[in-house]
Amino acid sequence: MKLSPRWKEFLLLIAASIIPFVGWVSVDLAREGRVIAGNIIYPLCMVAMFIVAHLILRLLRPDADPVVFPVTAALCFVGMILLFRLNDHMARLQLIWMGVGLAAMLVLIAWMKDYR
Repeated sequence: MKLSPRWKEFLLLIAASIIPFVGWVSVDLAREGRVIAGNIIYPLCMVAMFIVAHLILRLLRPDADPVVFPVTAALCFVGMILLFRLNDHMARLQLIWMGVGLAAMLVLIAWMKDYR
């Protein structure tokens, strides 16, 4: 079975989406000794933003590279977990800026019809 590049990107994005949930659990266990259910908003928002961006990217650029976006997502997820470990408030602000950056990326991609 041969997968299209968009499906490969989606599967890689799902694999990368494990990172924020494992990081969230490990940070909560290290800090509090238990998992705090209210903190799940961070990984849920991150993963949701990247999945929505993937779906829009799939419509705008079906021939885009299937590896770059999931690798970028994985790096963002690791950075957010590190920031969440250091400071909750800064992680919240960074989550907002991550959404702004994803939106700007999608606007730029939609605006540039032919980038060659």
